[in-house]
Amino acid sequence: MKKWLLLVGTVLLLMGCATPAQRADFKKHDTMYASWEHLKFSIHGYKNPTLKDADKSDTEGWWGEPIEVPYGVK
Repeated sequence: MKKWLLLVGTVLLLMGCATPAQRADFKKHDTMYASWEHLKFSIHGYKNPTLKDADKSDTEGWWGEPIEVPYGVK
């Protein structure tokens, strides 16, 4: 039982860790999000991105993974 708990704890710990490249990108910025719009998009807008979101990303200088707008979405 102790081995099982140790294994589960280790897996949970590693799941929360960032890679060195992710940490380096994060340290370049003094905040986690570029703006309130960036925060709102990161919470729920990323599932259905629009061209408006991509434009905001470009103008506000959002960081993180690039926004991929599906073909045909306006």
